Amino acid sequence: MIFNSDKKQSYPFRVQIGSNLFNRVNATKYLGMHLDHKLNWDTHISKLESKLSCYSGIFYRIREYLSTNELKMIYYSLVYSHLQCAIGAWGSATKTSLHRLNTINNKNHWRSYRCHVTPLYSRLNLLKLKDIHQLEIAKPMHNFHSNRMPNTFDRLFTVVNSVHTHEASTSGRYFCHPVCSQYGKRSIKFKGPRIWQQIDSSLKELPAIIFKNRYINSIIESYKNHE
Repeated sequence: MIFNSDKKQSYPFRVQIGSNLFNRVNATKYLGMHLDHKLNWDTHISKLESKLSCYSGIFYRIREYLSTNELKMIYYSLVYSHLQCAIGAWGSATKTSLHRLNTINNKNHWRSYRCHVTPLYSRLNLLKLKDIHQLEIAKPMHNFHSNRMPNTFDRLFTVVNSVHTHEASTSGRYFCHPVCSQYGKRSIKFKGPRIWQQIDSSLKELPAIIFKNRYINSIIESYKNHE
């Protein structure tokens, strides 16, 4: 598989080792993720859509026989585990690519409880798709801030204090590097500092588990303002 964008011309490509001929493919599965040659994650998202669509009927049939907590357990087992896996990467896909997946996920919740979606997320303490992605970006940002990342990632983010001198107003912030391409805007180097800026400063110095739980609570609290 050769990675290339829509703007670059693709040429025929084959690899031959001895008598074995390997043809080029446009997508392949690796470590549970479906990588496509354009890195737009359309293949992976399409596979997720198929999986989640199958669960829609299941939630509709069992909702009258199980309690709320039991339905949540099934959701986390069948749905959330798939959504969370590598969402830090594929969650940066375009809104158009993610729209149908988001609709299917909302539909699963609606079929389970038969009420409006936003109050439902708030009542059940569940995260929306875009916020699951945001959480999975915030977690490595917190690890970086707490010096718990491998040395390989030391130059991934730049502390604002090393770029500007006004330390009092920039403590704990990271420089937002400018990018020129859509691929750059999807990267954690671009999105990470922007998400980190939005997080309350009182959460940033907390231990990892407490940070995660309180950050989730802050997101769910924000849903109440839109009910």
